[in-house]
Amino acid sequence: MSYKTISYAEGIHILKGYVTSEVCDDLVSMINEAKQFNQMTPWAQQENPNYIINTPNPKGQTFIDKYVKDISVFANSMFNTSTELVREQTNFTLWPIGCERAPHFDNEHKYLWYTTVLYLNDNYADGEIVFTQKNITIKPEKGDVVVFSPLAQGMEHKIIAPRKNARYTLAVWLQSETPYVSKETN
Repeated sequence: MSYKTISYAEGIHILKGYVTSEVCDDLVSMINEAKQFNQMTPWAQQENPNYIINTPNPKGQTFIDKYVKDISVFANSMFNTSTELVREQTNFTLWPIGCERAPHFDNEHKYLWYTTVLYLNDNYADGEIVFTQKNITIKPEKGDVVVFSPLAQGMEHKIIAPRKNARYTLAVWLQSETPYVSKETN
């Protein structure tokens, strides 16, 4: 995979063009198929929730495995660490029109090191990620990944609701391997 990195001084990185449009389209098709067969669950507890796939198909799982390895290397390089990283959580997510996420932090526990979000489409209006304490608003393009450390100071963020077309993402939270937190197979 060939991509360009845009780095903000505040510790937020964007991998421009991490995957091709065709890969994104395949993953969106997988999400839509899961929706069609009622294999998705509401994730955020709100009036208009987003939905995640309960279990991705084998092709989706293969993509996740490679993604986790690639992003782990990138994150350790960008943040100058050498921690072994594993998945804390993985969400293929459908954000319907009007679905937003209030300002929040991703650092629920001390083992979460990085938040990564792959954007699978960009044909929606609004839908940006806003780092509220840093006054940074980003609307990634299809195939881009946003990476940041929720342990860093001031990483509160919110998601603006898309108002035209749904938004599709793959969010992967990476953690350090510890004896206290179970890990998914990488």
